[in-house]
Amino acid sequence: MRKSITVLIVIILLLSACQPNDSDAINLNQIVTAFENEQIPIKEAKASRSIVFGTKLNGTRPKSYMLEDKNVFIYIYGSSNQREKGLEDFVKKTEAYDVVSYQVYEVKNVLIFYVHEQDLSEDVTYHDQILKVITNLE
Repeated sequence: MRKSITVLIVIILLLSACQPNDSDAINLNQIVTAFENEQIPIKEAKASRSIVFGTKLNGTRPKSYMLEDKNVFIYIYGSSNQREKGLEDFVKKTEAYDVVSYQVYEVKNVLIFYVHEQDLSEDVTYHDQILKVITNLE
């Protein structure tokens, strides 16, 4: 009995040691608070299932928001490595498409797409404020 308990404890310790645990990981509440602190009026929206944006990337579905009349998709991963793979997944999935104008922001375990649809020669509305959000989350 004592031997089986010891074996069980060792197995649990090994399994928990294998779990990726990013202590610097950012959660959704921190992101929303950072947007609010910069007075960026994002509002939760129904998830879009467009062929390009709002799809599952590297096994993760985004949280959908609206910034005025533009879409914001927030992907939260377990690590920055998973986030990078999510962006790679996006690039692979969209290489055959002519996508509307968007901006991608990356910080730690978070990937954010702001689908602004503006002409690329124009200044993107909210871009500077979103950069401040990213800086504050670092």
